[in-house]
Amino acid sequence: MVVTERLLSPQQAHDLGQKLLDAFHAPFALGSVQIQVGLTIGYAIAPDDGMDAATLLKRADAAMYSGKQSGKFCLRRNRGDLALSSS
Repeated sequence: MVVTERLLSPQQAHDLGQKLLDAFHAPFALGSVQIQVGLTIGYAIAPDDGMDAATLLKRADAAMYSGKQSGKFCLRRNRGDLALSSS
């Protein structure tokens, strides 16, 4: 989970997510072992996508799972249009 503040626009949130995806796209070495990480990022932005932490976390989680259905290395925002899990 990444929580940040003082982003000036939704585009900056998207750009941050893209930088994270790019950073994990190539395999990296862990000792003598090459590790490939499959990354999917879901995010939500206050106050546009929710006013409280619980809503924002649920929406980001729903966006992540929606992205996983599209494959690895996906970045998806939930503006309230993706279904939330019942848990």
